[in-house]
Amino acid sequence: GANIRHKKCTAEGCLSNAIKGGVCIKHGATAKKCTAEGCTNNVVNRGVCIKHGAKVKLCETEGCTNQAHDGVVCIRHGAKSRRAKAQEAKELAAAAAAKQKQDDSLDVVVPVGDSQDGSNSLTMV
Repeated sequence: GANIRHKKCTAEGCLSNAIKGGVCIKHGATAKKCTAEGCTNNVVNRGVCIKHGAKVKLCETEGCTNQAHDGVVCIRHGAKSRRAKAQEAKELAAAAAAKQKQDDSLDVVVPVGDSQDGSNSLTMV
């Protein structure tokens, strides 16, 4: 997915994401509430919460009613969680760094042949 940059709360020293009006919930922003009568849940989409009809994609595995991640299946049926994706990216970066370090260490200087005057020339391999 795309990396989304969130604006930070403008309250001094606060590192939370701004929700509305440049501030986070702790500093006065209010999340939109479901428009269904008497409901206090937060809006998911189209002005309502999931309980009152907000559409969410469900797992495509037959008989499963869990919410889909990455638009196809739920975590139980093979989607990776954000934490797992982050860990995988970290491991790939570490492996790439290790490979680069190994490639750099393969540059070896070896003597090549003897010249007429007894000195050797060096060649990078």
